[in-house]
Amino acid sequence: MRVPWRGGAVQISLDSVAPVLLIPVILLIAAHGPMMSVITFSFLPLFLLYTHFLFMKIKPHNSFFLSWTITSTVLLFLLLWSFSEMLEIRNDEFFVFLLITAAALYSINKVKQKEILSFVTEDQLLDGGEKCSECSILLPPRAYHCTSCNACILKRDQHCSWLHCCIGQYNHFWYMMFLIATLSQFVLYSNLILTTACHPFKVIGSIMLPDDCSDVYFDLVYAICFVSSIYCIEGAAFVFSVLALECWLITLGITGHEYRNRSKRSYCCGLVMSRPYSKGFLRNWILFWKGADISYQMYKI
Repeated sequence: MRVPWRGGAVQISLDSVAPVLLIPVILLIAAHGPMMSVITFSFLPLFLLYTHFLFMKIKPHNSFFLSWTITSTVLLFLLLWSFSEMLEIRNDEFFVFLLITAAALYSINKVKQKEILSFVTEDQLLDGGEKCSECSILLPPRAYHCTSCNACILKRDQHCSWLHCCIGQYNHFWYMMFLIATLSQFVLYSNLILTTACHPFKVIGSIMLPDDCSDVYFDLVYAICFVSSIYCIEGAAFVFSVLALECWLITLGITGHEYRNRSKRSYCCGLVMSRPYSKGFLRNWILFWKGADISYQMYKI
């Protein structure tokens, strides 16, 4: 699809435009009553899973999920900004939400920006390394081939569809920052909406939780706010599970690629698998925080 722009038309793929239209439509459908909300949010994970497998077959290089991520982040900010006065959101609460949203977008940019640094270059090839069957080059330790990027990645963790890039040695830190910022945005948004659109009660000090949300569907604006918070809760559950797994892998001193390719006899979530590059739980975390500055030579055994 070509969009008119100053200096000439700009080519925009349909897969990157689709989430911009889909997410608002999904929220509008879910806002038409409790039953529609249950059906919509039960169907949404299945739809995204099916879409992922479909795109992997017909168009591996797509921007659908990256567009979904950015659209969700920006849309939540616009919704809270639009309805903050009506919902009586305090200025300090909105400012914190603004900072978290900015942190999420900044992290996305850094992950994408530093991806290329994790690509194996000619000066990193080793004579005694393992040979890549796709690239026919001798790889340094913990470098693996990514079929989506068609490149070998240093300390490859995964190819993240949500960011449309590979996660490796030099952008793993910013990927974790993205997960933390996104989880914080989802949790804060859902709490702010549910404690204002619903009848709240105080837990400790100024911390409140929703009590009764039975009347939110009588007004479309309140209904949209409510279902967007449910969308955030569902998203937060997914992001938390990914973040928890990443933290566990860092603790063990293994990458996502190594974990997924472990022996079937390796039980206890990787705890008893062979971990030749692990330096101990605490040191693994120290190495992670210093990760971008550590040469791949450290991973030699």
